[in-house]
Amino acid sequence: MHISETDQLQQSTTSPTPISPVHKVEALICSQSWLRTSQRKLSEREAAEEVQAYEEIREEFVSKDCTDKQHHVGFIELDT
Repeated sequence: MHISETDQLQQSTTSPTPISPVHKVEALICSQSWLRTSQRKLSEREAAEEVQAYEEIREEFVSKDCTDKQHHVGFIELDT
């Protein structure tokens, strides 16, 4: 059985639990902010503050996910 690239893409982007449009927008905004910031050099203090801010955002999503099982937000860790 051959699976087309389109089918593979759909399978990799579909989640067993749908992600709300609001969560998608929030994730995109955070990603955009992170990408813009990563293009300039940060001091260690600024980097630590930024990591803490993103951890707080992640914790907020995790706590929302624990109380509302209808939405799922996945996070990946990137090695820098």
